[in-house]
Amino acid sequence: MEVLRPLASLVLPGKCFDSILLDWNFGDAACLKLALSKCLGYGMILGGSLVKLPQILKILNAKSATGLSVAAVISDLAGVTATTAYSFAQKFPFSAYGEGAFLMLETALILLLALHYQGRTLMAAVFALIYFTACFISFSDTLPMGILWWGQVLAAPTVISGKLWQARENFYAGHTGQLSMITMSLLLLGCLARIFTSITETNDQIMILSYGFAALANALLVIQILIYWEATDKITKTTSSKKKE
Repeated sequence: MEVLRPLASLVLPGKCFDSILLDWNFGDAACLKLALSKCLGYGMILGGSLVKLPQILKILNAKSATGLSVAAVISDLAGVTATTAYSFAQKFPFSAYGEGAFLMLETALILLLALHYQGRTLMAAVFALIYFTACFISFSDTLPMGILWWGQVLAAPTVISGKLWQARENFYAGHTGQLSMITMSLLLLGCLARIFTSITETNDQIMILSYGFAALANALLVIQILIYWEATDKITKTTSSKKKE
């Protein structure tokens, strides 16, 4: 059984390996809870590499970012970058935040595509240079922990305000444009899972609250997509027909 320790320790670290796999103590609720959290965390990392892919493909297929608020995407990007940089600096278990790295890249790509299809390609190039420079600084132990802590504190209101802005634009437009139902639903489920893993693995109140508020904001957007489903379908078909003409 010791041969399995390095691999099994990814899910059952420390004394939990001994308790569950050596002593067969399946009544150890704390270790079972930790194992569930670890599995959810690694599942989130895998899902994080794909969660925004439907949104990216939808934009590419339509060659349009109609309905997507650039301000909301920027807010989302700032929030996920701050949370990931803070978690990395705090040396939290990778299973507790690893999907953030994928979400950063995917959100940045969505923003670049949105700017490109709005005819602001030069702005997209400038933003890419600034953003990846900022990422290098944030993940290189250059910034004091105090700055990263405030970044994490402000991450939740930043993300929430961006999503509420997106919801506002959806309301006034009467449709949700190229906003992806699959992506928004997965983000909602991801936030709910992260509330559990944050409680179990980090017990960081800031992260727990951040994911909680983000879950509520994502739920609002999912509801809007359902409400405006028919109106959105008409708008996207009309836009597609005009482009073909």
